[in-house]
Amino acid sequence: VNIFACGHDGITVAATGPSSGVSNYDSTSYVSNCKGYGIHTGGGIAAVLNGNTQINSGNGLQIDKASGISNREIFLGPAFMADSNLGHGVYIAADSISLIDCSGCWMAGNRGSGISIEGQGGGTVPAAGTTGQFIGCHSYANGSTGINIVNDPGMWLVSGCVLNANLYPIGTANLGTLTVTSNIANGNWHGFSLGA
Repeated sequence: VNIFACGHDGITVAATGPSSGVSNYDSTSYVSNCKGYGIHTGGGIAAVLNGNTQINSGNGLQIDKASGISNREIFLGPAFMADSNLGHGVYIAADSISLIDCSGCWMAGNRGSGISIEGQGGGTVPAAGTTGQFIGCHSYANGSTGINIVNDPGMWLVSGCVLNANLYPIGTANLGTLTVTSNIANGNWHGFSLGA
């Protein structure tokens, strides 16, 4: 699927019932120069974004609960790339997922953060927060933070990632448990910003 210069979102998926829908972008998808979001996952979805998915638009991948209910698990595989978006490469709004797995995914050259995650502590997801892991990810040359996570009481792991030439490699505030191990962070304007 190739989508160029659309007036709104490139691809929008959402369900109005329980979070059971599955959207699997496992084929080649290229979304470029859309004025809204490249891909908008708007609620009720367990999405697998794994194949050769490249996004260059407003926010690259926007995950929220616009339909009124949260999503379940979001998996971003090694061929997922959010590159040169006008906002964040990946933006996850408050209370919109229960799990994020970013294994080998790429976020580069975005004006905002490579990936920005708001708090997941209430609403339609468990009060324990989100489970999130970033393993072997790449977040380069973003205008803000390589990985930014705020206001979540869940468990987070950042391991084996390359976080180069960002404003900050990792930025956090008000997290439950965060494990940071075996990452490479070179050429960032500042060091790690790990708030309480």
